[in-house]
Amino acid sequence: MSTALERAALTLGMPAPAKVEPPYLRIVREAEPPPEPPPAPTQLIDMVGNASARSQIGFLVKAALDRGETPKHILLHGPPGLGKTTFAHLVGQMINEWRAERNMAPITVHVTSASNLRTTKNLAKVLSKVQAGDVLFVDECHRMTPMTEEMLGLAMMPPYTFVIPPASQLSGAEERPVTMEPWTFIGATTVYGKITKPLRDRMALTVQLKPYGAADMSEILRRAAQRLDIEINEESRLALAQRCHGTPREAERLLERVRDYAQLEFPGEAIEPMMVELALELGELDSAGLTEAHLAVLVHICIERGGGPVGLNQLSNAMAGVLGEETRSTLLAIEQQLSSSGFIRYTGNGRVATLAGWRHLQAVCPDLKVVIPAFPSGYGT
Repeated sequence: MSTALERAALTLGMPAPAKVEPPYLRIVREAEPPPEPPPAPTQLIDMVGNASARSQIGFLVKAALDRGETPKHILLHGPPGLGKTTFAHLVGQMINEWRAERNMAPITVHVTSASNLRTTKNLAKVLSKVQAGDVLFVDECHRMTPMTEEMLGLAMMPPYTFVIPPASQLSGAEERPVTMEPWTFIGATTVYGKITKPLRDRMALTVQLKPYGAADMSEILRRAAQRLDIEINEESRLALAQRCHGTPREAERLLERVRDYAQLEFPGEAIEPMMVELALELGELDSAGLTEAHLAVLVHICIERGGGPVGLNQLSNAMAGVLGEETRSTLLAIEQQLSSSGFIRYTGNGRVATLAGWRHLQAVCPDLKVVIPAFPSGYGT
């Protein structure tokens, strides 16, 4: 961690009050539950990786709270599974800790997706529940319709007003304007280029979340294993980390898959690297966590197109027979994983294979007799 990030961590360190449950969760219990393993991070400072993103968000929120203001709007973008929803909840937790110290009522974090906001009536219903200081998290916000985006934009800026559509289409039915108290919008998208300029302009902070490195993924896996009561050593965690494309969500999914395999094939034993290899080989994942579909895309770029560049439409048409229905959306997910693994990169003319991509293909597909082209020194490694 750099000196600047150390100072940021020191500035943002806000220990939670002892034995205080995060207020935004608002859990109602009938009886005291049994002791549970450590939960997911409850503070920004406790998160692993994406230190720059954590610092930027932490400074924005803490500075606003210290001024007695509601934090302004935030846009998070990056591949799926990097913890955008977690960031939104931690912002809410940070606000509630500040309010708890001052004996103020907690705010609520409202979570929804653009797919639930296809009409202005749906959006009005959600906005009607947002109270003063609340956080509204909208996943895949680039999918909002022009009408709902316009309505949201008006509610995001002073005087924070939106219009509830008439209850019916009958003559005489009237729209009803509603004025909100200041609140915080947190949007998440996997396709930043599709966010319209008016929506981007309303953001006080835009943050890119990046795939996690192997060391960070190993720590994330350690915490997940502790939470799930799984015994796994560091070498096995690193073997898993190499296959999860820098994505915590994928890491936990693979960890659970390996746990199920080890539980049945090696009952009572701690997870070893050999078990990881056997379990993922059964799932037809190679040493980098690639499936046959990933390799088919890499083969097309490297072998059939000479390493690229290849446009999305060309690649989509070529892969239609391999990927089947929803070819384009499946291809985009595969591309993101190949990119996060360092096997392809994007250029203005399309996708190109990196030296690392060529080497991986050569290693896992010996039958293709891959001949790696000449690369400039250090390129794509």
